[in-house]
This record gives sequence, C-alpha cells and structure tokens, in this order.
Amino acid sequence: MKKVRRLEGEKVGRKEDRLFYLKELSSNECQCGRHKSPRNSFCFRCYSDLPPHMQKELWQMLGDGYEAAYDAAVHYLNS
Repeated sequence: MKKVRRLEGEKVGRKEDRLFYLKELSSNECQCGRHKSPRNSFCFRCYSDLPPHMQKELWQMLGDGYEAAYDAAVHYLNS
C-alpha cells in the first residue's frame, strides 16, 4: 500500500489535490510499486484487477470525477 491520497478526515486544498493526481499520472511507478506507463493510472496488472466499471471511471477528466475514481480504485486494490 504505497500511495494513498487521503487519510480519514484529512482536508486538502483543491490545488494540492490536482498536483497529487497530475504527479500520479505523470509518474512511471504504480501505486503497487511496479512500473507503469506515464499517463496511465496503474500498471497493467493493477488495472486488470479492477472491475470493468472502475476501469471505465478512470477515463474521466481530471476535475470531472477522475479523482474519486482513482481514490476508489486504490482503495479497492489495497483492500
């Protein structure tokens, strides 16, 4: 469980949120620690482990639902 965005009850400003998600998207390291391609949310293995509806939600634009989809996917993968 390497990259979890928020702790329970943590408040983070909108600018900091966007920077976090932009950094994750541009990174070449998945939340699990394996290699991923920049502009992908997860490595192939993690992405494949997600249910189809969660995979689809990750294609939303930043600021238009992507953040919640990413957080839900990380929670799903780490539970």
